[in-house]
Amino acid sequence: QDYEQGDLEAYQEIVHEAMDDSRRRMEKNLKRQRRDAFDQADLWKPPAFGTPHAAVIESRKGATTLRDDEADEELEDKLSELDLDGYAKLIEDDHGRRREQLEDVKRELRYPFRDDRKPWTRPSDQQVFDWLACQAEGGRIKPFQIVAARIQRADDWRVFTTTDVGVPGGLHASVLAVSDERIENCKDWLARDEMRPKFDRHLATDAVVECAILKVDPERMRVELSRRDEDVFFPVSSEDFYARIDGRHLDNSFDATAAVADYVAGARRRQDRALRARRDRERRVDDANRPKPVAPRRAITHPAYRPGCDYREAERQLDAMGAGEVIMRPSSSGKVALTWAFRERVYLHVEVDDAPAASPGEPPRFKIGDEEYEDLDELLARYVSPMNDFSEDVSRHRKFDAALKDPDACAAKLKAMRAAAPGSIPYALWVDARYPGRFALTYLAPRATTCRNEWVKITPEGLEIRDRRYFSTDEVLNYFKRHAKDWAKGGKLAQHRAKAPPKKDARAASPPREKRPKRPSNFSSGPAAPAAPAAP
Repeated sequence: QDYEQGDLEAYQEIVHEAMDDSRRRMEKNLKRQRRDAFDQADLWKPPAFGTPHAAVIESRKGATTLRDDEADEELEDKLSELDLDGYAKLIEDDHGRRREQLEDVKRELRYPFRDDRKPWTRPSDQQVFDWLACQAEGGRIKPFQIVAARIQRADDWRVFTTTDVGVPGGLHASVLAVSDERIENCKDWLARDEMRPKFDRHLATDAVVECAILKVDPERMRVELSRRDEDVFFPVSSEDFYARIDGRHLDNSFDATAAVADYVAGARRRQDRALRARRDRERRVDDANRPKPVAPRRAITHPAYRPGCDYREAERQLDAMGAGEVIMRPSSSGKVALTWAFRERVYLHVEVDDAPAASPGEPPRFKIGDEEYEDLDELLARYVSPMNDFSEDVSRHRKFDAALKDPDACAAKLKAMRAAAPGSIPYALWVDARYPGRFALTYLAPRATTCRNEWVKITPEGLEIRDRRYFSTDEVLNYFKRHAKDWAKGGKLAQHRAKAPPKKDARAASPPREKRPKRPSNFSSGPAAPAAPAAP
């Protein structure tokens, strides 16, 4: 309805009428719901969609227990008044027989939300196997089909696998080897490397092998596999194809000769690739079993040198010696190696290279990085001793916590410090055993919940942090405190020196100078021109 702008009484009258109409409709719907209330179990269940109408009529004859005869009388709706038989005969000439379709439409309109499907039940293992193997359709899995099988376990007579087609598989002892050899015990053959050929040394549980399907075993719900070359690389010739495959089911128009030629060519290509892979595996096994050449070692006589010691033995001996001690030992490459006890049960292994001798006849020098040392005494004095001094300087600092052994414990400590002092940046120095030769500088940035790490590396030249070296722990921490907030932002490094103050404008700070009269040049040919008169 239309009403004039500003006519509040007309507007209120329209609103009241709309509300009354809505209230009447609601009451009418409630009465209808109470009248049509029924028990779901007592309601006549319609037939499933797609059921022929003749079959429905036939099923209703004599069926008094289900109350099918009274179904149309109980459901007194407009759909029960439709003459579907007469309408189906009317449109039969133009649209064909539509009686069952019209019945389905009527059923869908009468019960729009009813689902006649059976409740889901878990299928049996036999049904799953039939679906995967498609036994009812003649078999999707064909003989000599190539599959990838993953080894699961083995017994005396068979190796059990899972295949990429979704069904379990079994490899019998007679077809487990690639040749015609029969395996006496599959379990021992899989467990002992010396019983398998070199190209099969990699086989173990969870290894994947290429197999051919021989047959489907519905009773055991698995497929029988084979690793023999004559089965995996089938067919090796056209005669082999016709001897093992029945060609009577092929169509007369099918070019069997060309198809068999393609099969044979593809099988030969796969066989060539497999043979190359086997030769590569054999070569790798031979290389692994070949004794490694022993590099000539230098004759060294020094109290810190252990000639028959490896890195495990060096760590075991340093456990009883304490932090800061060092053992020199031979390396696996024939050089000299250094094992340094950085902290308690944290060891740094450094390989010492050989540098050319200073003059002919002298023994080779030792070299670590770019530094060269004449003998082991000089190496210990110039390389190990300074690092021990710097390491002790860090460990004696008040911010070093020897009790911290893992990042979680350090994070818990820093968060507790943050809770005690919310406006601070808590930090701590500790040793992470995963990174020997470095101290971890862990801190909790402002408004951050995750700790960040900076690494302080011990070098003979000093304590190194972010490519800068210092000679004391206090200098490192002062550098850290100046730039911790900048590092937390993840941007570039802050400047290492303060900016110069801005230059003052000398013209603005000092009074203007008077212009001096221009002196005559000594190279002028005549007298100087008189000065211009001043402006009035």
